[in-house]
Amino acid sequence: LEKYDLGILVLVRKDGTTLYGIKDIPLGMKKFKKYKLDKSIYVVDNRQSQYLKQIFKILELMSFKKEMIHVAYEFVQLKSGIIASRTGNVITYDEVKRAAMDKVSKETKKRHSDWSDKKVNEVSLKIVLAALKFGMLKSNNNKIITFDIEEALDVNGFTGPYLQYTMARINSIQKKAGKVSAKIDYNALETNIEKQLIKDILNYPQAIEDALKINDPSVMIQYIFNLAQDFNTFYHDLPILKASANIQIARLALMNSVRQVLGNGMDLLGLPILDEM
Repeated sequence: LEKYDLGILVLVRKDGTTLYGIKDIPLGMKKFKKYKLDKSIYVVDNRQSQYLKQIFKILELMSFKKEMIHVAYEFVQLKSGIIASRTGNVITYDEVKRAAMDKVSKETKKRHSDWSDKKVNEVSLKIVLAALKFGMLKSNNNKIITFDIEEALDVNGFTGPYLQYTMARINSIQKKAGKVSAKIDYNALETNIEKQLIKDILNYPQAIEDALKINDPSVMIQYIFNLAQDFNTFYHDLPILKASANIQIARLALMNSVRQVLGNGMDLLGLPILDEM
């Protein structure tokens, strides 16, 4: 591939052993032939950028000329440093998940002594998965992820559980309010924070488009976190259930719009939603 300024890609060593390209080329062919792709996105460590340029060029020369994109990402490290087997600083997904489940299930049992073990485990698992996924997705692709399980589980931090807690809070308010069928007067929403929430909701399609343009889910993470933050400011600063009738109805409608958009955003990112925590 030297005439394309892409050097040489070795597929088979002198001793007959093969390298990754011998698999990635037929895999790329299969993806385009079997699934009729318009675009193929490879989510791979940024240290493989040159290699993937070579693979893409080979596929292009074989008449697979659809769009091929390398979404590069950085390493994950712990607060104690980069995860590396040679230094003994290794932690597996299962180890992190078990430690988090132990911590969360104990805390959940304390808060809900009336819950069954099954419910405690189900809720705890959703909290842990939200913490882990959010922790991996919150950083830009080109930034090293420094993962800390304590920070990831903080319901008051920049975390998945914070979003879950916000959804649970909205559900709790809605249950207390019951079904509301009166006409909604949106002109009753006059405060700055109410107007900000409306702007947030309207920006949802743009946030998705922005994330797709650069293939970076952290854009959506930041958007739904800001939405949740603005809702919690709204909740703390303004009465909802104790407001006068027409204002209460308008604020409940606004709250339910936040729930819809926040829930949609979490679902897009694979973050489990909880009715209560």
